[in-house]
Amino acid sequence: MPRVSMMSTGKQKMYIRLKAKLSKTKEHDEEKNKLFKVLHCVVQKEQRDYVSFCLRQAKYVKTIDYEVVLPGLINYIERALFHRQHSVPADYDALYHLHSVIDFDVPFKKEIVLQPEMLLLALGQVPYTDMSSNFYHGASLEDFGRNLEFLLPSDDQLGHRSKEQNGPCVYKTPVSCDPNALHFAVETEAEIVTCSSVMELLTDVHPYSLHNSATRRDIPVIVKLMQQTDGTTKKVVFLDKALPPLEMTLYDKKIWACRRAVRELFAAWDVNVYRFDNSNDDGRSSVAASNDNEICDDVEMQDEDSEIECFPLPPPPNQNVTYGLYSLCSSDGEGRKINLIVRSSYHAYEMKNGRDKPSFLHLSVKLEHQPEYGAQCTTISEISREWMALKLRKGAALARVRVDAKTLKVIQVEKKSMKAVQQECRVRGMSIEGRAASLHHTFSKLSELEPGSYLLQLVPIEGLARLLEHDTSGTNLRGGSYFNMHLHFRRANHLIGPMSHVPYSLIDPLVATPYHTRNERIPATFLPKCELAKTPPADSLPGTSYQTVPTLADMEVEPDQDADLDVSDSESLVEWMADKETRSIAKQLQEELVEDKCEKQGTFLMPNREDQDIMRIIMEMQVQSPMSALCSTKAESSVAPSIIT
Repeated sequence: MPRVSMMSTGKQKMYIRLKAKLSKTKEHDEEKNKLFKVLHCVVQKEQRDYVSFCLRQAKYVKTIDYEVVLPGLINYIERALFHRQHSVPADYDALYHLHSVIDFDVPFKKEIVLQPEMLLLALGQVPYTDMSSNFYHGASLEDFGRNLEFLLPSDDQLGHRSKEQNGPCVYKTPVSCDPNALHFAVETEAEIVTCSSVMELLTDVHPYSLHNSATRRDIPVIVKLMQQTDGTTKKVVFLDKALPPLEMTLYDKKIWACRRAVRELFAAWDVNVYRFDNSNDDGRSSVAASNDNEICDDVEMQDEDSEIECFPLPPPPNQNVTYGLYSLCSSDGEGRKINLIVRSSYHAYEMKNGRDKPSFLHLSVKLEHQPEYGAQCTTISEISREWMALKLRKGAALARVRVDAKTLKVIQVEKKSMKAVQQECRVRGMSIEGRAASLHHTFSKLSELEPGSYLLQLVPIEGLARLLEHDTSGTNLRGGSYFNMHLHFRRANHLIGPMSHVPYSLIDPLVATPYHTRNERIPATFLPKCELAKTPPADSLPGTSYQTVPTLADMEVEPDQDADLDVSDSESLVEWMADKETRSIAKQLQEELVEDKCEKQGTFLMPNREDQDIMRIIMEMQVQSPMSALCSTKAESSVAPSIIT
C-alpha cells in the first residue's frame, strides 16, 4: 500500500454505522447529516486514490496466470466444442449471401418496454440451494470441475442425435424444431420465437465499448409459414440458439468451465427438488402472468379466459424449461406491438424464512482479477446480460458468484433483485430503454423477411449485424461472394485459439466483500495504520503477481479506541469530530474540492450547490468551535440536508 488510510479503524466503523443508522430512520437529524457529509467527502477522495492505485497495479497481472486450467476441464470443454461445431452442417444450410445490414444503435423517440404477458408452460424440476450456507465461501471450483468430465457422454453417444442418449448437456433442441414452441407459435399471436441466450446476446451490443467481445456470433433465423386451426397461415420468425464460436481462447474456455462448475456446486439434485405442476382437472395448461416482477404462485396464476390446450413433451431428466409470452411496445401503447415467445430455464431455487413458496435464482459468474484489493465492477456487457436474464425469468433473483480468476475459489455470492440490477445498469451507463428499442427495431426488420433460412452475423463491438440469406436456387443473383458455413465449421479448430485477452475493470467502491463486512471496513479504502503494520514490508513483495500479497481476509484487526463510540450521543459525536486529525483533513479538502472537480470537467467552473454546502460545513469547522459548527440553530435552514448515498 502506498500510504495509510485517512480514517482510522474506529472512524471507518463509525462511518458505516452512521450511514446505516441514517438510511433506516425517517427522521432527519441535522447534526448527524452534517457530520456524515463531511465524512463522506473524505471517503470519496480516498476511494478515488485507491481505485487509481489498483489500476496502476494491474500492469503486474500476467495473462498466462489465468490460462492455467485442469486438464480434465480442458478436455471437457474441447470435446463439447468439437461436437457442437461438427453438428452444425447437419442442422442448417450451407451457402449464404448478404441480404442487408441491421444497425443496433438506433434513435428512439418513445420509450420501448419489454413486458411479460403470459407464462405459457413450465415443466421439469429445479434443484435446491442454500445461499446462506458457509459451505460455498472459499470452495474451489476445481474440485467440482473434476466431475464435469464425467458428465459428458462418450464419443459414440455424441455421434447420435438423441436427447435420450446424449442428455441435455450436449444436445438441445433448437426452438425452430421444438414441438412445444411450434404449438405455442400457432396458438398465440407471437411473431418471434427464440430462447433466453439469444435475447441476452442481442442485448449485449454496445458499440465502441472496450469490454465488448470482438468475436462474431452467428444466429440462425428460420422464417416459417404456420398453419392455424382456422385454415389460415401466419408468418413466424424463429431465432435458434447461437452457433458455437469457431475458436476460443484458453481464458474463454476457463469461463465456460467455471459456469458449468458453479451450477454443479450450487445445485443439489438429491434433496428438496422443486417440480413444476401445470395440470388441472381437464388436463390443460392454463397459466397467466402479471406485468410486475413477482413470482408465479407455483405456476397457479390462472386466467380462465386465456386457457391454452397443449400436450407438452416431457423435459430431459434433471432439467426444467419454461415458455413465456412477452411484448415489445411503447410505454404509451402507441405504435407497433411485437409479441414474442421466449424459452428459458431456472438454475436453482431457495426457501426464504416464513415463506412456503420457492424463490428462484439465476446464477452468474464474475471472475475477480484483484481479489486482494476488493471486488471489481461489473462491465456493461455483464450487467446487460444479467438484466435480460432476470427480465425473462419472472420473479427470479440474481446470485452473482464472484470467483478468484486464478485459484478458482469462491470469494462471495451477491444476491440482487431486479430493482437493484436496474439501478446498477444506470450506474454502468447502460440505457435500458435503448436496449429495448434496439430489440424492437431488430425484430421489426426480421418480421418483414420472406419465408426461408437466414443467418444473423453479430459482432457486438461494431454495433451492426449482417443478415445473410440462403440462396435456394444455387445462383447468387445479388452478386458478390458466398459464405460457406459448412466449410467454416469443418475447418474450425477446437484445440488452438487466439491469444487470450483478460479484460480489466475498476475496483467497485459500492461492493463490500466478506472481509469488509466482518471487520466493518469501507470498501476501496487503504488499510488503517494498525492493520498496515501487520503486513509484510514492501521490499519483500515482488509485485510481479498478486499471489504473494496477503489477502484482506488473512489480516488481523486490532481494536480501536473509537470503535465503541455511540452514534446516538450528539455530544460524543461533536467531541470526536473536533479532533486535530479530522480538522486537518477538512482543511485539505477545502483546497482540493474545487480543484478535483474542475480537473475532471477540464475547465474552471463554480461548484454546484451540493459542493457549496459541503465547503460551507468545512469552513465552519475551522472558524467556529466544534459545538457551534455542528449544533447550528434551525433558523439557518428549515430543511435538513439530504444524505449522500
